[in-house]
Amino acid sequence: MKAQDVPALWAVSQVASANGNIQTNGNTLHSYALLIGLTTADGAKVLIDYTKAGGHFKSRTTTKHVRLATGHADRVVTVEQAKAEGLITDTGAPGKSVKID
Repeated sequence: MKAQDVPALWAVSQVASANGNIQTNGNTLHSYALLIGLTTADGAKVLIDYTKAGGHFKSRTTTKHVRLATGHADRVVTVEQAKAEGLITDTGAPGKSVKID
């Protein structure tokens, strides 16, 4: 499977992986081990902006993964917004209001 296919499958809650570089269990979306997308308790797909423009650049590959997923998310939030809304913890782990399984 190609990296560009994974975000579309995340959007419809399907399991997918592109060589482990970008993967989803249908609820969460990861770039390598970094949580970049999640599903809220009400089913909304939220993408976390780990890009230079978002103020939290991790790598060029993670930026690519975020960009690939942008069109498939219901909304895109900054890292600060995700923390403030309880979507992620200070360590980047999923918050309590997130479906993880």
